[in-house]
Amino acid sequence: LNQIAARLEAKKVIDDASAFMTYCETRAKQELQDEFPFLADYPVSRIEGYVFPSTYLFEPNMSYQQVVKMMVEAFERVILPIWETAPVANGTPKKRFNFHQVLTLASIIEKEARVAAEMPKIASVFYNRLKKMQPLGADPTVVYAMDLDRKDTVYYKDVKVDSPYNTYKYSGFPPTPIASPGKKAFEAAVRPLTTPYFFFVAARDGTHIFTRT
Repeated sequence: LNQIAARLEAKKVIDDASAFMTYCETRAKQELQDEFPFLADYPVSRIEGYVFPSTYLFEPNMSYQQVVKMMVEAFERVILPIWETAPVANGTPKKRFNFHQVLTLASIIEKEARVAAEMPKIASVFYNRLKKMQPLGADPTVVYAMDLDRKDTVYYKDVKVDSPYNTYKYSGFPPTPIASPGKKAFEAAVRPLTTPYFFFVAARDGTHIFTRT
């Protein structure tokens, strides 16, 4: 949301990024949940993850409320059909977790992947960890907990940050998504590959090496 607000202000779509952020953090959910019922089940007021990442054409002098609504409409149009048609057999993400949890995992996949084709495999790693009741242990959640947009290297000292977003320190899902997941990341979250992998490490070309141990 911070990055979206800054981009909108830089492109002169909105006048005040801080006002946009305040709205997204405190009022947007309450004002929009009647029109977008999926927001009602969202357990916090900050609508991180529900403003869809895309290319938009905005009218001059639109209010930030109109901008947010437009982006949530895009979320509903793209993401909801994927969830509605997701498999519901035993063991599938839709059977095991709710919509908000799967979206949150999609946001982690979005931040972890550099190659879209690897997203379903990355998803499998996180679901394998959850099945074994292991922490998600995702570096991007630590970066988010540190209130940073990105960090090239996450150190052992970083994973000690005390935040509910630190998935090394706290098991289960973070309170909210940590980014705005795109269509491919959400598709991977609802249709992960079946693999034996529990770990992955980045290679120099942006792909990952996946391992059992």
